[in-house]
Amino acid sequence: MLTVESNYQGDYEIYSVDFVTGELLNLTNNAYAQDYEPTWSPDGRFLAFVSESQGSSDLYLLNVTTGSTTNLSQSASTVHNYYPAWSPDSRYLAFEDNFKIVVMDTESQMLRHYDQTNLYWLTWSANSEFIVFTSTGTGMNPGLSTWNVNVLSPKNGNVHKLVNFQTDNADYFNAPFAPVRLVWLSDIAEILIFRKYPGGPEYAIESFDLETGEVRRLIDRVTMLNMLQLSPDEDKLMFSDSKDILVLNPENGVITKFTENFHEQVFLSAISPEWTEIAFNTYETPNRLYFMGIDDKEPYHFLDLPVFRNFAWWPQCP
Repeated sequence: MLTVESNYQGDYEIYSVDFVTGELLNLTNNAYAQDYEPTWSPDGRFLAFVSESQGSSDLYLLNVTTGSTTNLSQSASTVHNYYPAWSPDSRYLAFEDNFKIVVMDTESQMLRHYDQTNLYWLTWSANSEFIVFTSTGTGMNPGLSTWNVNVLSPKNGNVHKLVNFQTDNADYFNAPFAPVRLVWLSDIAEILIFRKYPGGPEYAIESFDLETGEVRRLIDRVTMLNMLQLSPDEDKLMFSDSKDILVLNPENGVITKFTENFHEQVFLSAISPEWTEIAFNTYETPNRLYFMGIDDKEPYHFLDLPVFRNFAWWPQCP
């Protein structure tokens, strides 16, 4: 099942979508408040989302079984950079709040805070023991910022800087398309780094070996990244640029176009956790939700929905 943000009832809420009828079921039900940015735990038991129901932009956790919600951030600001990231075992949720990395244990409901600076893009190792993230600093050259790639061990709070890059200062606030984005492969020793070129919309895709420090260039230039998701066996990485949905083989750097026979420009996209089908909309028809099987050449189904934006698959539902 897919969840989407829609404001067709006046304010943005998070809904589940019936693939047959297109009917929307309201999951958040916060009248006169904005709810957005749904992020599901891998086991489908919890939904993290941002809500303005208390006047500020706070990160909430919805327990799907009980229907209860918990405010995790309680921020006094309307500006948020939460970047919620679930550990693969679904036990921990990491997010950024007021320049701290916060890790919540879903079993004990305890929150632990780790001081950092200007965080972007958190992601977990496959064994749920480490978090890799990017942070920013002042560049050595005027007009440039330094982006550091770091590893945090939540058990002891130790942080280790792996590598850094420089980008335009203009890219500093370019979320959600942050200049450096990360995907951690399950062998623990390799991180895929998506790094923005200074002065342009293009990214390089590189592999970083945590043991040797070697950086291996996989792809030289792709334009604007969205939806980074590894296949379950990690032999493919799907992402979208400003035109197409693409599939990368991390071993050899070969890219194939998933939407090669589709003639509209892809806008937002999300692939199911099992890698069986993908949902997306386009710049030309933003309120039309397309569905494709992973082996299909063209969309097999679509729904015309009320105004909607970010969407995410619900892992436990067909």
